[in-house]
Amino acid sequence: MTRNIWLQRLLITIVLTVTAVGLEFMGLLWVVPWAEASVPRSTAQQVARATSTPLSNLAPKSGSAASSPPAGPAPLRDVHIREVQKIVLAAHSSDGPALWMRPPSATTGSSASRIGSVLAWADDGPYRRLHIMTSSDGLHYDRDLNLLANAIARPSVAVAPTRDAEVVILAWTGIDPEHHLNVMYDVLGRQQVLTLPQGSPYAPSLALFSGQLWLAWTGLEPSHALHIRVLSLDGQGLVPGAETILGDFRSLAAPSLASDAPQHQLLLTWATNADSPWLSLAASPDGIHWQLPSSALPRQASSVGSTIMALPSAQPQMPAYSWVWSDTDRWHPIRLAFASKIQDWSAPVLALTEWCLGQPVLGFVGHPHQILLAWTGIDPGHTVTLAVIQVDIGSPGG
Repeated sequence: MTRNIWLQRLLITIVLTVTAVGLEFMGLLWVVPWAEASVPRSTAQQVARATSTPLSNLAPKSGSAASSPPAGPAPLRDVHIREVQKIVLAAHSSDGPALWMRPPSATTGSSASRIGSVLAWADDGPYRRLHIMTSSDGLHYDRDLNLLANAIARPSVAVAPTRDAEVVILAWTGIDPEHHLNVMYDVLGRQQVLTLPQGSPYAPSLALFSGQLWLAWTGLEPSHALHIRVLSLDGQGLVPGAETILGDFRSLAAPSLASDAPQHQLLLTWATNADSPWLSLAASPDGIHWQLPSSALPRQASSVGSTIMALPSAQPQMPAYSWVWSDTDRWHPIRLAFASKIQDWSAPVLALTEWCLGQPVLGFVGHPHQILLAWTGIDPGHTVTLAVIQVDIGSPGG
């Protein structure tokens, strides 16, 4: 009798244990698929977004200008332009010119000896000699300085402050077989030349940003990826820094760099080497990590590239961004686009009744409604030309 009771208790214990384990196991089967269906799915979406984005997925620091749309005025809808002054220089170029102009905010209180503008170009002679002229106002230039340097295409120019003065810096692609990149420090003085081991089939681009000089170019590799290199200024010359290859950004022409001081970012524009040379634009808070605008860009093409300019400070009567390029048709008419925010280029693209050889460039003018445009004409002499462009928002100005 006692043995039967003991056997019954043992059987009940076994049954209860098996049942509890079974229920727990069934519970795990319910919990685990739910966890697998939620956590890994989120991770997979993040990976897909990162791999499908044609940029580095290393986002800028929180709160940086490129990580969120900058505050600014409403998108432009109605912009008008007209040419109010035109200057044809006694200079002949094989490509578009290079232009640097002092930002309007930096002109106040400056002495007459300070550089207001620098214009540079490669002439149309057999050796493509480089030339440079300076100006106090961007419209009136002094003597032509013929440099002992030769370039396959247009140069790029920047002016950097030092402890004692300002120095003009020029970059170009050499005519040597490897088309090495060259940077000349203190063009108006010592003319110290730094030749980089890298080369390019097109012109490079210079920009001063965050106290350093940045150089962009299209690589010689079959993909023609864009490259960025930082050059430090030590007061005596240039010190080459790290190089970044933007493998997802590929160009069939020269890229163009510009500093966007109000948003603390560097801008890069180029003509893609896809099915058609569509223009593209990217921004970076550090020159290394780049992001495309969140909205669509104007569907425009150019076989020689484009130039972008950002105003150095907010000016309600002017668009914050100006973008210029030459069209792909036979005569290469000049096109312009304007935006109040880098994410919104919804304003109509405007055509200027001017035609150019190579890439046109933009500069500042002290007048609150005007910008400066420089280009090489399609006339037989390919003369370097400047024009002051009136820009009116809402209705044409007087």
